Amino acid sequence: MPSRLSWIDHDHSVNEAVYELLNVSNVIDELGFASVRDSISDTLFPGTSTLHTRLRYVLFIKWLYQVLEATPSKDDFEEIERNLVELTSSKSDENGKSEEGAFGKESGRDLERLPSMAYSNALLKWGIRNKPKSKSGRSEWTKYIHQMTTRQNRLRDLPKEVVEAGDFMVDVSSIWNPALPGPPVGFPKELARPYLDLTHEEAVALRNIMTDACKEPRVTLFGDLLENLSEFKQYGTKKHPWDLIGESFLCEERAELLEHAENYSRALEGAVLFYHLLLAEAKNNRSSEAQTPLEPFEKRYHRWWNDLRNQNQDLWRRFSEWNLDRFFSKEMYGDCDGHRVWDHQKDFLKEWVERLKKSTETPPRSADASKLIEDRERRVKGKKKSRFENIDHWAPDPPKSDYYRLYDFRWSNVKQLLKDLDDVLNPSSPILPVQ
Repeated sequence: MPSRLSWIDHDHSVNEAVYELLNVSNVIDELGFASVRDSISDTLFPGTSTLHTRLRYVLFIKWLYQVLEATPSKDDFEEIERNLVELTSSKSDENGKSEEGAFGKESGRDLERLPSMAYSNALLKWGIRNKPKSKSGRSEWTKYIHQMTTRQNRLRDLPKEVVEAGDFMVDVSSIWNPALPGPPVGFPKELARPYLDLTHEEAVALRNIMTDACKEPRVTLFGDLLENLSEFKQYGTKKHPWDLIGESFLCEERAELLEHAENYSRALEGAVLFYHLLLAEAKNNRSSEAQTPLEPFEKRYHRWWNDLRNQNQDLWRRFSEWNLDRFFSKEMYGDCDGHRVWDHQKDFLKEWVERLKKSTETPPRSADASKLIEDRERRVKGKKKSRFENIDHWAPDPPKSDYYRLYDFRWSNVKQLLKDLDDVLNPSSPILPVQ
C-alpha cells in the first residue's frame, strides 16, 4: 500500500510551508482531479514530471549505478548521489550562483528529494534502462536494485583492504541502455563545468533513444517534438501545449487530445476560482473576524469567464462542442498506466461544464452551482477537513498563480528538457529563454 500524507490546508502560508518541507511543487489539487491531469500529462509527455529541471540528470543516475557496478566501494548509492548533488549545486566563482535547474541549490547535499527519485519513471519511459521482459518492468528493476543493495551490504562487512583490492564481487546484471555514453573520467568525484550542460555525444544519443522510446507502444507528442527538434526555436516559444495545434508535424490524434486538455484546464480553472470566491463569502458570513474583500475574487472569476466566453469565439465554440464522453474514453489515453478516472470525477465535471455551456452573460453563481462546488470539496477532503467546515481558520489570499493558473500538463518542464538538447544540437540560432 502506498504511503500517504495529508494535512488540513487552512491557508496558503501553511500549504507553502508543507510544500517547501517536502520539496514538491505544483501539487495543489483542491477539487480532486490530479489523476485526470496526470493521465493527460502522461499521455502527452510520458516519463515527465514537474520535478524535472535538466536532462543530464538521467545520465548522472545511470553513471552513478555503473560506477558502483564496476568499482568495489563501501559507500551506498544515496551517499554517492548526495556528494554529486553537493558538487553540481555548488556556486560558480564567477557569479556566485548555482547553475540553472540544479537540484540542491538551497539545501545542497541535504536535499530531501534526490534526482534518482524525481527521474525514476523517466529511466524506463525514455529508454535509459533496457526495456523489461515482463509487462510491468518492475521485476527487472527490483532485481537490479536488490543485487546492488546486496552487494553493497556485503562489501560493507568486509575489511577495507579486501574491498580495495577488488577480491570480492557480487555479480550484477546491468540494465542500462548500451547506446548511451559512459561517465566522463573522474566521475562522480570530478566533473567539469557547466555541470548540467550536455555534450554533443550525450545529446545525440539521448535524442535518438528518447525519440524511439516515446513512439512505443504508441506515438506521443513528446516523441513528435523530439523528432522535430530542429523546429524547437519556433514551437518552444508556445506558452501552452495546445498552442501547438496547427504545427505541421502535429497529427489529428494529438491535436484532439490537446483540445481536450485546453477545455479541461479552462473548466477546472473556473471551478477553482469559484471555490475560492465561495470560501471568501463563507468567511464573511460565518466568521467574527474582519471582512474579507471580495472584489479580487469576483474580478478574477469574471475575467476568467470573459476570456473563455467572449475573447475568442473559436475557443468558445470548441468548448461548447466539447464531448466529455470522448474525453473520458480509454481510447484517448491508450496504454497510459498508473492513473484512473473515477465516476464521481466524471459526474462533477459533466455537471459543471453543462452549467458553463448554459450560462450567457455571467459565470455560474446560483445556489445549485455553489452547492456543486461545496459538495465536491467535502467529498475530496472529508467533512472534518473541509475548508467550509473550518472557515475560522482559513486565511484568504488574493488570487495567486499557484491557485489560479491554467494547467500546463508539464509543458514548461518539457520545454526545458528539449532546450537542453536544442542548445547543443542546433546552436546556430539564438538560444531562447524558456518561459
